[in-house]
Amino acid sequence: MSSPPPLGARRENISACMQQPNLIILMQTNCSNMNKHGYIQPYSFTAAKREEPRRKQQRLHRGRTNSHPAEPRTLTIKRRVTGYKMMNSLTTALEFRGVTKGFSLPNSADTQVAINDVNFNIRPGEFVAIVGPSGCGKSTILNMTAGLYQPSSGEVYVSGEQVTRPNSHVGFMLQKDLLLPWRTIVGNVEFGLEARGLGKAERREIALRELKRCQLEGFANHFPYQLSGGMRQRAALARTLAINPAIVLLDEPFSALDAQTKLLLQQSFGETIQSAGITTLLITHDLSEAVFMADRILVLSERPATVIEELIVELPERGNLLERRKAPRAAEYISHLFDLLKLETRGL
Repeated sequence: MSSPPPLGARRENISACMQQPNLIILMQTNCSNMNKHGYIQPYSFTAAKREEPRRKQQRLHRGRTNSHPAEPRTLTIKRRVTGYKMMNSLTTALEFRGVTKGFSLPNSADTQVAINDVNFNIRPGEFVAIVGPSGCGKSTILNMTAGLYQPSSGEVYVSGEQVTRPNSHVGFMLQKDLLLPWRTIVGNVEFGLEARGLGKAERREIALRELKRCQLEGFANHFPYQLSGGMRQRAALARTLAINPAIVLLDEPFSALDAQTKLLLQQSFGETIQSAGITTLLITHDLSEAVFMADRILVLSERPATVIEELIVELPERGNLLERRKAPRAAEYISHLFDLLKLETRGL
């Protein structure tokens, strides 16, 4: 076990430490027809049969004797809303409309375009992965979603609201966990809640709940240096979930882990994010990770990047990566992405 980090100055500049903001989305819908499992209950044939006698009487009263039941209404969108206020089913959680982003080159009047005319949207509760060549602008998309960059042209919307400044409705996770070394794990999870002004008792209740969800309930009073890399990433996820984000942005959060830890953490993240029903955007260079974790995959071209293909991943049990890996079609998706990105000819 390594020695604890020097304590040094412990001043906590909240505005500086929250450069990668964790966020919430308030989504509204009429949930009067929600069932006990958290699903919006579609109009069913059983309900139609219960109403049929009354409808038949109405038809007889109007002089119609057709005994065939009326066609039942159906709700085609079935949305999990476990613990989160949901937007209207027709509203997107995230939308890029014709977004282009360029950066000024140092000592030059020229501009380098990172992404060009990018268009896509993500539905509430959906998990979308973005893959593409190195340096094509994947991280730029995450930064614009969080409001850290503004588009050169086009518009970015989160929950139907245009992003024009740092966005407090987004949770951002990077390759590094960025835990504060002088705080305990539970103190780290409480940090975002503290910045939002929640009381001590409420902060502690929420933090302990999220640590339990991320399988860290026995490590609340440990310090970051006492945890393994995978455990620290789970603590970072608990900190992100604690502030009830609308969208979680994952910037290659597993890339620094060994293969075994990476697989276990992917499984844990997949289960946790699906059970929470949170909209998630992942960028990764790992094609198998994208296939095993996502509902859809957006494939970017070389810089200046644009979306060249949208791949719908039709594999069962999105939250169970170990089962998805066994699916026969998984290898086909990975091979297709490999060919699409021309990795055989790209070289090192």
